[in-house]
Amino acid sequence: MENADFTIWAIDDDPLQRMFIQDELGGDWPLRLFASGEEALAALNDGGGPEMALCDVIMPGMDGFTVCRELRAADGQMQIVFLSSNTGNEAKLTGLDAGCDDFLGKPIDGEELRYKVQLAQRARRQKQQLTAEIASARTLAFDVMTNAGELGTVLEFMRRTQDCVSETMLARQVLESIRSGYGLIASLRLRRPDYSVLDLDADGEVCSPLASSILDNMQAMERIFTFRNRMCINYPDLTLLLHNMPEDDPDRIGRLRDHLALIADAAERRLQNIRNEALLQRQTQVLGVSVREMSEALAALESQHARANAEISEQVLEFCGRVQQLAIGFGLTDEQEYKLDQAVGEFGDTIRHLDLMQAGIDRQLQNTLQRLRELMQAPPA
Repeated sequence: MENADFTIWAIDDDPLQRMFIQDELGGDWPLRLFASGEEALAALNDGGGPEMALCDVIMPGMDGFTVCRELRAADGQMQIVFLSSNTGNEAKLTGLDAGCDDFLGKPIDGEELRYKVQLAQRARRQKQQLTAEIASARTLAFDVMTNAGELGTVLEFMRRTQDCVSETMLARQVLESIRSGYGLIASLRLRRPDYSVLDLDADGEVCSPLASSILDNMQAMERIFTFRNRMCINYPDLTLLLHNMPEDDPDRIGRLRDHLALIADAAERRLQNIRNEALLQRQTQVLGVSVREMSEALAALESQHARANAEISEQVLEFCGRVQQLAIGFGLTDEQEYKLDQAVGEFGDTIRHLDLMQAGIDRQLQNTLQRLRELMQAPPA
């Protein structure tokens, strides 16, 4: 039967009316006939109700309005149509208050009856479809909110890692974020450039030898590896091992896989930054020591140059005086004396020029050292 999923109950104390309804509807829809409201409600309590009820209003015993209220209380989506010769406004208002969906006047027209059933069937299906869509939308909204909350853990972790200034602080932040954000227990290994490792358990303490041996095996696996309720995520400088993944929730495992990979990736990048910052700090310290040593050496060199220049200047002047005195006794001509004085003067000028060159070199070294000092003191970009 094409309409097997749409069951109809007809409740009427008139056997002719029941026979008429049977002839009109019985061949196309599953149909049950009841001679009273009490019979219908008894059947309702025994095995559940129909998708549609055709109910007479005036019947011996329980009237149609009372039956309608009971049926409506049992199923808020049931289509209920009253069969009555009284279709005035007062009767309709009373029927609406009781919970009916429509009125069909007596005597009943067969085509109109079938049309009412088809309308009720269509309305029922539309309600079911709408209910399903609402449920789907609620599920989607819940998934979106859940995913947003889980993604928020990733973003919060990224924010907190900026305060991590050591490898140990970073490792403990990874483990704490995973536990507080996802309720997961994890172990973490950080691999260092000197081939040593830092292994921490979920409490941020050093792993036991057994746990470290498990991490030894895990770091040889592929990037993301799952087995039973465990998941391993490998990056070049870290291995993250989760111990209690939700096996019975594949959708959540899929989301967690993505979010945990983001956390591992962010931790890997922050780890590189921490190491680069530490290396830069060591290099800055070495450079500072070198600048200080160069400054001290340059000061000593300047002092030596000053003393040497003073001694050389004194000796040059003494030498020039002695040459001029000795020249008097050599019997030189005026031209020879002039040339000798000129040669001695040029020698003195050469010595003074060399002094000036040395002073210029010293100033250049001083300027270079000053720029190095300023560069070291400048804040990072």
